[in-house]
Order: sequence, then structure tokens, then C-alpha cells
Amino acid sequence: MTSGGDVELVAGYTGSERPPSQDVIDLLLAGARLRAAAGEIRAAGICYDVKLRTEDGKSTDAIAISLEHRAGDTVQVLLPYSKGRFTGLRFGDITAGPGKPQVFETR
Repeated sequence: MTSGGDVELVAGYTGSERPPSQDVIDLLLAGARLRAAAGEIRAAGICYDVKLRTEDGKSTDAIAISLEHRAGDTVQVLLPYSKGRFTGLRFGDITAGPGKPQVFETR
């Protein structure tokens, strides 16, 4: 979110057709850090796919959303999902917890 309150979508291109996901995430975070340092944004969020280990020890896919505000508030939201060949998408229980500051400098 810009300092003026507008919501903007951004994307990153590393120059590769199939870059490692972490390279794209790092690129997006670097861009957000530059904009935060310039005072251009008041909040930032990034959404990406992760693998989670469930309580029963199995691995599952999940959507991760990291949100951060310049006031220092951070949150990490996780939504597990599975995609069946004939059943389509099935979602698990959404969880949220403290995030880790990655965009705005901690004060």
C-alpha cells in the first residue's frame, strides 16, 4: 500500500523464464525495501507457495501470505491446500501468527 493509501500490485522478473521461487521472492522484497526506505509505501505483502509439515508429519502445499506495516506490525498467514485429480482444490484450516520483519527497518 502506498503512503497515499493506494493498493498496487507488483511483479518481479529475474531475466529467466523459470527462476527459482526464492529468487523472485528476494527480488520482490528488495524492491519493497527500496520503496519503504524512500517513504513510498506504508504496508507490504507478498504471497507465495510453500511446503508445510502437518502435525501428523506429512508434507502438504500451502499458500503463505506475509504482511508487514511500517509501524512494525507483521503477520504470517498460512492456508494449506491439496489438489486432487478429480476432486479439485481442497483447503485446510487457515492459521496466522507473528511474521518476521523483512521490508521495513525495525525501530
